[in-house]
Amino acid sequence: MNRRHVLALLGSTLSIAGCTSRETSSPNSTSMDTPETTTENQSTASPTVSLTESKTGLPFETPSPKECTVSDLPRPEPTAGLQTKDYPQYPQSVTAASAEAYATDFEAVYQFNSYLDTEANSDTQELSVDPRADNDLSEETTDGFLVGVEGELSVQQGALYDNPVTGVYHLTTEMAVRADIEAPTLYDVGSLRSVSVTGTQTIYCRDSSSE
Repeated sequence: MNRRHVLALLGSTLSIAGCTSRETSSPNSTSMDTPETTTENQSTASPTVSLTESKTGLPFETPSPKECTVSDLPRPEPTAGLQTKDYPQYPQSVTAASAEAYATDFEAVYQFNSYLDTEANSDTQELSVDPRADNDLSEETTDGFLVGVEGELSVQQGALYDNPVTGVYHLTTEMAVRADIEAPTLYDVGSLRSVSVTGTQTIYCRDSSSE
């Protein structure tokens, strides 16, 4: 075999070896790219957020201490010889007992003044409210107490009427909130956290002037 044939044979052998080397390296490069794609997908995935983590567990929203403003409460003019009542002083120390006592006293004044403001007329002769706190439903929260109050508003206006009244309160050292309960009684209520409320009002703010 002459030298030209030997060189041609060597060139063919090197060419085949080069192709084989490139073909075997391609799967390796592909397998190295796969983990990079997986890592990128993991880094851009959105975390799952549970909605229950942001809920307070109270039946109404409460303002932050910095945004606390006392709502406009009923303070009617005298009607048919009936005088508006003064709201009770907020307790200096909020305990289960003081929270229930305050909520009961406040409900009596609130319902009396509300009726005098919106329903009373020259025929109104007697008006009284007999509320009571349901201590079976009173519950301590992270910063205060939930209190449910129910009772009767009695009015003689042509005839004698007894009307059910209900309210739910959340009282803390910083503020207090009251709301109406849609149901006329607390009889079927298992927890004040589950009641449906309307007409939420802020009735006390520690850093604001209030009754």
